[in-house]
Amino acid sequence: MSEIAEQALTVKEAAEFLKTKPQTLDKWRITKTGPPYSRIGNGRGGIRYRLSVLVEYLKSTEGRAAA
Repeated sequence: MSEIAEQALTVKEAAEFLKTKPQTLDKWRITKTGPPYSRIGNGRGGIRYRLSVLVEYLKSTEGRAAA
């Protein structure tokens, strides 16, 4: 996989990529409904999203209609 696809994005950067707000990603993490993420450090570190994971998440949600 390319180095760019493995880039680790901050919450703000991931939100910009997904065209949403950082608070939305925070809510998704709490409700376990959003894309997978990593926590950097000793459990209290920063949240990071791999770009390749965000792309796969978008693919997995294509065509989903709200109920």
